[in-house]
Amino acid sequence: MKRVKPTLALALGVLFAAGSTSTTLAQWPTEAPFEAWVASESITVVPTSEKQWPSLGLVRFGDHVRVERCEPRCQDPRAWAYLAPFGAIRLSHLRMMPIPAEAGGYGLDFPMAFGRMLRNSASYESQSREAHVVTRLERGDELVFRDDPDPGEAGFLLRQDGSYVPRADVEMFRPSTFEGWVDPPERFVFVTTDTVITHDDGTSEPAARYARFPVVRWERGKVRVPAGTIPWNHVRNGRARRRPARVAEGARWVHVDLGQQVLTAYEGDRMVYATLVSAGRVRGTTTPGTFSVRRKLVYTTMKSSFDEDDTYFVEGVQWVQYFHGPVAFHSAFWHDRFGTPMSHGCVNLSPRDARWLFDFSPGAVPDGWRAVNPQAVYGSTLAVRIEREAPR
Repeated sequence: MKRVKPTLALALGVLFAAGSTSTTLAQWPTEAPFEAWVASESITVVPTSEKQWPSLGLVRFGDHVRVERCEPRCQDPRAWAYLAPFGAIRLSHLRMMPIPAEAGGYGLDFPMAFGRMLRNSASYESQSREAHVVTRLERGDELVFRDDPDPGEAGFLLRQDGSYVPRADVEMFRPSTFEGWVDPPERFVFVTTDTVITHDDGTSEPAARYARFPVVRWERGKVRVPAGTIPWNHVRNGRARRRPARVAEGARWVHVDLGQQVLTAYEGDRMVYATLVSAGRVRGTTTPGTFSVRRKLVYTTMKSSFDEDDTYFVEGVQWVQYFHGPVAFHSAFWHDRFGTPMSHGCVNLSPRDARWLFDFSPGAVPDGWRAVNPQAVYGSTLAVRIEREAPR
């Protein structure tokens, strides 16, 4: 079972526990607009104070917002804040900019480093194992750190919440730099292991992992590309797909082939991108079907439920798009095995591919916010087709 004590309490307890409503309201200007930050853990943005469904998005502690107007007025203890570019929340969830140093650091607007806990440990209030324990950490937890090449004289890494973790307890990651293919040909392959291309004259040349080639034709035990042939079991193959009947003409959509671990993206009937993914390593955890993205998050923390045997805790997961219950597209900084099933059910992409897909998907997340529900806000979203085909 996870033993994680929320670090949010450190900042919130000091800053706000003793604050009264009148003290809070005294900070607000008499008229909007003004800049503010979110001082509550997680707040749903609603259309208006009278119409609170459907939810439009999500703001969390440390997010930045712009208040365009207050209703009925900014000095009212029950006031609603109407945000740019849309939506409303209670003004009492906000504080004026800038964010105090004691409460800062919860966003990911800094160069990041990633690591996995090698053993059960903790994060501390200062660079000492004798300092106050902020969070209990377990072996296997995957964490975000501020990207400082010098962990400090005491050998500690700085977390996004301002606490410190002993460097000796952490295995650092190097996120994959792999990225997919813009405007790929109708038939193509990605190389998934270092191999060779054999020319017709018997000579050969190396073909590195993640190289990509158009397909000329398939032959017995190999695939012919323009320069020669490659063993079929060293590649994942993809092709242009027909637009599903439920997807409108001209709409943006993606197809995921679970057999090949290949994702292709489309604008209407035109394929515009192709890449390798890592879907559920257990058959059935990534369910075939036709879905649509219902929420886009710039980043989030993912963790297993307590009754699962295979527990995990991963913070700083970026470019997340939920499309079927808890199943989402998202970046994976903890492995570089795209083209191989690796996940608990989500569709892992390299950080660069996850960012590309996030930007390609309809519905921009407002600056400073954590999440948006694209269908509710913009009236359109990304359609998703998942299929399982037998490997060639």
